[in-house]
Amino acid sequence: MLYQVIAPMTLHPGALLGLTAEQSQARAYALAPEGMRWRAIKPVGFKAGEQVDLDSLPKAQAHALRPVDGPAVRSPAKRSPRVRAEA
Repeated sequence: MLYQVIAPMTLHPGALLGLTAEQSQARAYALAPEGMRWRAIKPVGFKAGEQVDLDSLPKAQAHALRPVDGPAVRSPAKRSPRVRAEA
């Protein structure tokens, strides 16, 4: 699925990516070809505004990605501890 990067993020080794020729050339040191896609062999960074094709959405980066043809991807809401009123 194609995602728009909305905040700087890093994908960890093992991620399978679909990138443009320009994107793959700039990150050649961190990528290994795998069919028509690329496998991250080192951490790979992306700037806001870039697009990346991912097979699965890493939960840790959900806050930084938005599907190109869908609603915004949101990370799970963090729960704040309940505050008890002093009696």
